[in-house]
Amino acid sequence: MTAGEPDLDQLQGLLTSAFPRSPAGRYVLVALPDAERGRAWLRSLLPMITFSDEVDQQIRARRAADRPAVNVAFTAAGLAALGVPADRTADFSREFREGMVTPHRQRILGDLDGSPSDPRGWRWGGPGTDPVHAVLLLFGADEAALDDVVGELLGAATGVRVVHTVPTVSIADGREHFGFRDAIASPWVPGLHRDRAKRDRVAAGELVLGRPDLTGQPEPFPPVGRDGSYLVIRQLAQDVPGFWTALRQSVGDAQAVRWAAKMTGRWPDGTALIRSPGGAAADPSDDFGYHDDPDGVRCPLGAHIRRANPRDGLGTRPDESIRLVNRHRIFRRGRPFGAAAPWPTWPAGIDPVVVDSGPPDDSGERGVVFVCLGASLARQFEFVTQSWVNNPKFAGLYDEADPITGAPHRRMSGSRGSAIGFEFTAPGPVLNERIDRPATYVRCVGGGYFFLPGRRGLALIAAEA
Repeated sequence: MTAGEPDLDQLQGLLTSAFPRSPAGRYVLVALPDAERGRAWLRSLLPMITFSDEVDQQIRARRAADRPAVNVAFTAAGLAALGVPADRTADFSREFREGMVTPHRQRILGDLDGSPSDPRGWRWGGPGTDPVHAVLLLFGADEAALDDVVGELLGAATGVRVVHTVPTVSIADGREHFGFRDAIASPWVPGLHRDRAKRDRVAAGELVLGRPDLTGQPEPFPPVGRDGSYLVIRQLAQDVPGFWTALRQSVGDAQAVRWAAKMTGRWPDGTALIRSPGGAAADPSDDFGYHDDPDGVRCPLGAHIRRANPRDGLGTRPDESIRLVNRHRIFRRGRPFGAAAPWPTWPAGIDPVVVDSGPPDDSGERGVVFVCLGASLARQFEFVTQSWVNNPKFAGLYDEADPITGAPHRRMSGSRGSAIGFEFTAPGPVLNERIDRPATYVRCVGGGYFFLPGRRGLALIAAEA
C-alpha cells in the first residue's frame, strides 16, 4: 500500500458509503459525563463501530449488513470533555476548534442573526441549546434494529445523555422532499469508492487526513486525527408547500416544474438540464460538463447543481476549471427526515413524494439532514457555501444567490429595491427570463462541526489519561 492509498481497516465506514442498503437511519446527538466515564463509554463502543473494510466486503458481495452500522464523531468540546489535552488537538483546523456558530462563520454560512437560519432558534447546536459532545450515526434494516442499538449503547449506567435525536426516512426513487432525485453527483477516491467519471476522481487526502491531497501534501492533523475526516451536519427544514405554492403563483401551475428544474439544474427524475433542456429523459447519469454552455442557456448559471459543482464551467480552460473545482469537492452522506408533503402541494408534471419507510412524524416539519465529509472545512464546505452557493455574483451574475438552498441577502437591485429575497435568471438564446422569489424555503434548524476519527485515533482518545 502506498502513502496515498486509503487503509480500509482504519477508516470508519461512512467514508466509504452512505449505507444505501440500510433504509433506517438515525443521528443521536449526545453529551458526555466526566472524562473517565466518557472514555469508558467510548471503549465499550469501539467493538461495535463499523469500519470501511467491512463495508467494502458488503459492497463487493452486494449484500446488506447483518447488523446495524455504527459510526461516531466528536465536536471539539466533546474531545475536551473526554480529557484530550488542548495541545493534542491544536493541529485540528481552526474551523473545527471554534465550531459552526461564531459571528464570522454565521456570515460565511448565511446563519445571520434575525435570518430564518438564526442559530438562536436552532433545535440543537445553537447558543441556547445544550452542548453537543458527540453524534452516533446509526444505520440499519428498520427502526426496531436501531432501537436495540440505542438501548445497548446509551443505557443509564453509561452517564451519556441524549441531547437530540434526528430520525430519518427513506423516500421512493431516491428523491428529496421538493420532489427531485438526489445524491447523484459525488467525487470518488480510488480504492475507497467505485470508479465513476474521471473528472470526479480526487486524491485520498481530499477526504482522509494523513493522506496526500491533490497538491501532493496532506492537510495538517494531530496524531488522533490520522485516518479521520471532518464531518458537517446541518439539519435543513424544507417548506415544501410554500415553495410550490409560491412558484405556482409566480409562473402558473403548468410551468412550475419547468422553473423548479431550471433552479435545481435537473428534472425531477434526475436528468440534467445540460443534457436535456427541453424535458426529462430518464437519464440521471452524471458525466457531463458546462464548458459548452458558457451563457447558461441549457442550464442556468445560477442553478443549484451548477453552483455546488461548477465542473469545467469556470473560465475558458475546462481542465483548469476541473482541477480548481476538485479542490473544493465535498462527500455528501445526508438523508431526508419528516413526513411527505400533502398531496394538494404538487403541481402538474411531478409525482407526489412518497415516504417508503421511517418513523411516523406528525410534526409537519420535513427536510434533509445535510451531512458531508472532507479534509478541510474551510476549503471544501465553507468555500462552496460562501463563494458559490451564497455568492450573489457567482459566474458573473448580479444579485442572485442559490435559488434552492441559498441564504437570503439584501438585494442591490430589482423591482423590490433593497428588500431581502431572491431573483433568479434563466438565460435564453434571445431573451432572458426572470422570476422573483421573496422568501427562502430552506432553513437550518440545527448544526455542528464534528471529527470522525479513524481506528487508531479512537483508541488514542479512549486511552487518554
